[in-house]
Amino acid sequence: MKAWTAHEHDTTISCCRTLHVKHAAYASALYTLIAYFAIIGTQMFMIILSIFLFYGVYKENVAFLVPWVVGCMTFMALEAMAMVYSNVLRDHVNKQFDSVCKAEILFLIPRMLVNCLCLYCVLRLYHLLRAGVTWKGAAPIEL
Repeated sequence: MKAWTAHEHDTTISCCRTLHVKHAAYASALYTLIAYFAIIGTQMFMIILSIFLFYGVYKENVAFLVPWVVGCMTFMALEAMAMVYSNVLRDHVNKQFDSVCKAEILFLIPRMLVNCLCLYCVLRLYHLLRAGVTWKGAAPIEL
């Protein structure tokens, strides 16, 4: 039985003769690794910021509320921008907005509304704490 050998036209990408298909696969693996680490990193960062928020609300310390507000607004903007970019790119390829686009938008809009409500609540607490409002009990008076 004769062994099969790859010819030059089998091992290169059709759009670029100098790019070997094995190198393209390595590049794809590296890209997905970096992309998913970025996604996991942003989610872990928001978890850490949420722990700061819990601590800040418990201690009534505004310094721990600010990082959560900044992070939440930043990641909301990044998420919206990524969703728009992916849908415009998919629209360009498909020549129409497909059902996946509609599903993503229907998922994103309620999330953004809930995120905005959360931001409003935390900012309201921030302003109350800055104004001197406290929920701590009265300090015991020693005679």
